[in-house]
Amino acid sequence: MSLLTASAVTNASTAAAATARERDVGVLISQRRCNVGEKPRQIVLFLGIGGDEDHRCYGGVTGSIALPNLGVFELYSGGYTGVIDCQNNLHFFRPNERKFPIDVCNELTILPA
Repeated sequence: MSLLTASAVTNASTAAAATARERDVGVLISQRRCNVGEKPRQIVLFLGIGGDEDHRCYGGVTGSIALPNLGVFELYSGGYTGVIDCQNNLHFFRPNERKFPIDVCNELTILPA
């Protein structure tokens, strides 16, 4: 087996294992339909002007989710403790806080309370 073939097999089996783990434990943090009645209250990202959407909502338990080059104007933390990584500048938040990164963000993480 060539090195390239072995690498492809390894990558495919790693992806399959990650998918199986997600099925077993569920998605730890996810983008979801905004719901003001959800407990704990959702994290809301207010997006920059000119996009197709003006906000996105997230929730779940501890974990991280990629936000591929998402322009974020404001973050409302809802009932969560966490951090948002914007152009390698970390903005930490606690429940019921508003943060104004006004930047391109790449990752959202929910931390244990």
